[in-house]
Amino acid sequence: GSWMILTGAKELSDVRLSVLRLVPIILSVITIVGTGFLGKKIFSPWVGIIAATCYATTPFIVFSNRFSLTENLLTPLMLFTIYIFYSWQETPKKIYKLILTGIGIMAILATKNIGLAIPLVILGLLLYQKKWYAVFVVGICTAIGLAIHPAIGFFYDWKLYTAVIADYQKVFAQSGLPELVQSLFTYPTPAKKDHLIFDGSMLLGYILLFASPYWLKINEIKNENTQYIQILLYPFAYITILAYLASGAGFSYYGWHAFPVFPFLALLIGKIGQDLWKKLSALEFLPIILILGSSMIRFLLIPLNKTIQNQWQIFFLFGLLYGLALCCFPNPRIKKALLVVFFLLYVFANIVGVFSLNLVYPSAAQLPL
Repeated sequence: GSWMILTGAKELSDVRLSVLRLVPIILSVITIVGTGFLGKKIFSPWVGIIAATCYATTPFIVFSNRFSLTENLLTPLMLFTIYIFYSWQETPKKIYKLILTGIGIMAILATKNIGLAIPLVILGLLLYQKKWYAVFVVGICTAIGLAIHPAIGFFYDWKLYTAVIADYQKVFAQSGLPELVQSLFTYPTPAKKDHLIFDGSMLLGYILLFASPYWLKINEIKNENTQYIQILLYPFAYITILAYLASGAGFSYYGWHAFPVFPFLALLIGKIGQDLWKKLSALEFLPIILILGSSMIRFLLIPLNKTIQNQWQIFFLFGLLYGLALCCFPNPRIKKALLVVFFLLYVFANIVGVFSLNLVYPSAAQLPL
């Protein structure tokens, strides 16, 4: 609202869409940087680079950021808070980092209550580690953050506040039986279920996320204090709360509710990319070809005419042969070079997909300048 006032608009209908989307774009850039830094902190610099690149170029995420509401602010706040918390765990004597974590938690809860997933995970980890003074600090900040919205409602109009809460419950929780997790796969959409985007990066990310407790190496997660197991707790806690609040049935699910999970999907893609770089096998790479390869072909062919699009099987066969050559080459240097080329082609296809989205979803007319 403040941003709209600064633009000189008197009514919401007077605001151009390009102006309306400027703040989400800025927040999205911050999220890209946050994803890269968190990937570097948890895994390695290369995971951070791959994850940030995936987040910045995945068409579904780029398109989704135009539809975002408070989630576009919630996401970088979550990444910042998690990063600071990990930094404090490395240097627990630096109390100011713990205080910054608490401030981040309050900002998250002031933005949207579903951000409660972050302090719940942090409090759980601190309780497990028996760091009682940190539990006290984070607990106080969480309580303050949770009190912000009820306090605003009490100050302005308590009846209106409770009516809005009841309306949310009716729309999102009472519209059908629970199917939220299924909706994540069945309806890849940033808005209502009539704007589907079939993006291989999102499908791969969700598969990796829900399978991550199983595919991460046993020696990496055998200690429950490791950063690998910790980083999985945040998206799972968020999705669990979202599944509790929204059934996913009918029109009760909007893809923007899942925005804060997207950086974690990118991080897992970066992690699997690093694992493939270290050791590549045909069986491990086949799902990548099937999921990302199909998506790449689709995005590359969107701008071309129908005749060329109908020849997609030729391109798919080329992708399979490329993947076979990549896995079977005896020279490890050539294998890694081919893997780099594949990643560059993946990024290029995503960028083509981003700039071709207007061919799939025509732009809405804007107000004249």
